[in-house]
Amino acid sequence: MCSPKTMIKYGAVIAVPLVLGFVFLPQLRAEIIGIAPLALFAICPLMMLFGMKGMMSKNGHSCSDCKHNHTKEKVGEEI
Repeated sequence: MCSPKTMIKYGAVIAVPLVLGFVFLPQLRAEIIGIAPLALFAICPLMMLFGMKGMMSKNGHSCSDCKHNHTKEKVGEEI
């Protein structure tokens, strides 16, 4: 899920190079203005892509590959 705080952080990471490029590369201003909305719109899908990589375990298996049966009944019995 995309949290607003994380989206703002990633938005800043994307916006800062766009603003710096706009200021210091006047010959590319039209291209930067054209790509800025697409880049800022792509924040959430990019976060999901990189976030899923972080959720992978060290042996390359995701949580869905694990053999554990995580149900409410099992969790309640263990407590």
